Amino acid sequence: MDTTEAKNDKVENEITTPQDTTTAKEAAKEETKATEVEKTTISNDSKVEEIIETTEETTTKKTESSEEETKATEEEEIKVDKPEVIEETTTEEDSKVEEKPKVKEDITIEEAENTEEEIKVDKPEVNEEATTEDGSNVEEETETIEETTVEEPKNSTEETSIETSKSKEHINDKSAVEGNKETKEVDYENLSMEELAAALTELVGTDNIESVKRDVGSIKSNFIKKIKQIKQDHYDKHISNGGTDDDYKTIKFDYEEVYRSAYNIYKEKRRIYVAQMEQMKVENLKKKNDLLENLRNMINSDENLNTVYKEFQKLQEEWREIGLVAQTEVKNLWENYHFLVEKFFDKVRINKELMMIGLNKNLEQKIILCEKAEELLLEKSINKSFLTLQEYHTKWKEVGPVPNEKNDEIWERFKNASDKVNERRQEHYEEMHKEQLQNLELKTFLCEKIEAMVEVLPDDIKNWNNVTDSINEIFANWKKLGPTPKKQNDEIWIRFKKSMNLFFNEKKAFFGSLKDEQMNNYQLKQNLVEQANTIKNSDDWKNATQSLINLQKKWKTIGPTPRKYSNDIWKEFRAACDHFFNTKDEFFKNINASEKENKALKLELIKKFENQEFTDDSKASLEIIKNYQRDWINVGRVPIKDKNSLQAKFQEVVEKHLSNLNIDRFEFQNATFKTKLDGAENPKDAEQMIQKEINFIKGKVDTIVKDVTLWENNMTFFNNSKNADLLKADFEKKIVKAKNDIKSFKAKLRQFDKMKRNL
Repeated sequence: MDTTEAKNDKVENEITTPQDTTTAKEAAKEETKATEVEKTTISNDSKVEEIIETTEETTTKKTESSEEETKATEEEEIKVDKPEVIEETTTEEDSKVEEKPKVKEDITIEEAENTEEEIKVDKPEVNEEATTEDGSNVEEETETIEETTVEEPKNSTEETSIETSKSKEHINDKSAVEGNKETKEVDYENLSMEELAAALTELVGTDNIESVKRDVGSIKSNFIKKIKQIKQDHYDKHISNGGTDDDYKTIKFDYEEVYRSAYNIYKEKRRIYVAQMEQMKVENLKKKNDLLENLRNMINSDENLNTVYKEFQKLQEEWREIGLVAQTEVKNLWENYHFLVEKFFDKVRINKELMMIGLNKNLEQKIILCEKAEELLLEKSINKSFLTLQEYHTKWKEVGPVPNEKNDEIWERFKNASDKVNERRQEHYEEMHKEQLQNLELKTFLCEKIEAMVEVLPDDIKNWNNVTDSINEIFANWKKLGPTPKKQNDEIWIRFKKSMNLFFNEKKAFFGSLKDEQMNNYQLKQNLVEQANTIKNSDDWKNATQSLINLQKKWKTIGPTPRKYSNDIWKEFRAACDHFFNTKDEFFKNINASEKENKALKLELIKKFENQEFTDDSKASLEIIKNYQRDWINVGRVPIKDKNSLQAKFQEVVEKHLSNLNIDRFEFQNATFKTKLDGAENPKDAEQMIQKEINFIKGKVDTIVKDVTLWENNMTFFNNSKNADLLKADFEKKIVKAKNDIKSFKAKLRQFDKMKRNL
């Protein structure tokens, strides 16, 4: 966890009172001659926040902080207490920084990052009651978190008009926070494990790795919590089914590797980022020390005052634009800069009007902070409102003094808003404690209930199963309950677990006597698994589907198998079934999608074919029709219900064009078949296509020959009559046409034989 997060997790026990600026000035004037020595010997080891107060420009419009300043990370920023005005005669004791008490987060990102990558399941214990609903016990919260207490700051009319300089690192922090607010919040707690791993993979792909830090922490916290619970549930199920620690095997999931790989990428990017920040700090320290030397020269300069003042304003802007420095150098830079600024204003004797401008500007900023603090009462998240309040208190101290007549009023307003936020938080944890006491009462009742059930154990399988269901129902109700007070949490769980273990140990002993029967069932199910594995790769969808359904029905009729084989054999059987049905679903899914698309393509092709214009060149026209047929064939399959109608429409257009162009049908049919042959992938496929046509034509010829024979026989029975003559004439026409068709078909056979020989 970076330093910004660490500081945000702290709670100030009190707000440091600004130092008396009058005393500061008097002490500074008395020791002016010793300032240069003091400036170079200030301790580098004290931890003071690098928030520098600078003057409100009266002659130039203050430059807005650029958007570039928002890109520095909140990670390296050190937020600690600092005085609003530093006395010139600061002693070593005065320079000590009051440490802020740490606040225990519900589930902090730091805790998540320090958690082991691989979650190991504790043995039968279920530790969900070890934490509160938001991750920590009430007692633990009250022991480690104290509400922010505020102390009224003092102000002085003689205080210098140095306004807070929002240094680059603090602007960066603000920008980072605003950036996080603009980002759409994701409810990672309700995402699945695969979704969490995928979300992490997507996040670590960003170039700005710092912008996703909180999301990564939230993902990791939820991932660890869920994977632990999943493996715990798996272990509990194993134990509840009569398993032991010796035969338990930890489960692994694919998304664990996805998650681990993504998180390693995140850590490497963070390492590179931190290294770059450290190098930047070294460079920034040198820049700021150079500016301090320039400021010393300004103080001792004899140049024109207006010229020196413009140079001073430029120096202030450069100071603000410089980013972070090493934490150990912050206090030294801050005190030297502040001291030299004070000396500069002593030299130029800035008038009271300029000072009041700065004080009024500070008043405006503090009014905004009051309004924001009051709005926190509308925030639904208790924890978020509390942490945000701590940020406001830090900013309050950074702003600087206000006009003396407004000091008490503005402070009381801010203090009252802070008190209400803290009272609201305290009420929240008191209510949580009441809920924990209620949970303790309910869990005690569940312990008594399960203890009564264990006293009289079942004596047959049915009753064992019924009691097991009841025990599992009790356990499910137990898990639905929240945590109990910390002192009773372990005790009540041990009591409950003892009865659970006793029951399942007795159950294990009972079912041990059923081993022979279960082994026989195992052999029967093993046989079904072998059959399922044989069927699973079949593409005979209809018969294979029915076979697997029959196997599933048989499976249900077979009794239980030994527990150590039960899950494995069921998974193997289910895997075979799933493999077949998933393959089948995917096959028909792809077919259905492509067939619909092909239907649209064929309709468009028919429309285009209908409007096709031809020339008098029969050969060219025939080639155009052949091209349309190639396109038609290449489109592929269409829905079975539309196949015949589409083919009929296309053939109708073909027949229309052939008729209009006076193209010989036999010639066209040969050309059409050659087009099909051109689409064959290899000679073997082409040969099969030709043989298929030959067989088809032979079948047609045989059918026509039989029809002609039948018609000729029937004609001998017609009497000499008008109606008989009409019938005979009709049959004669049919016979003539049939014989012509036979000749045509035989010609085709000769043509196909020739094609076959030429392959």
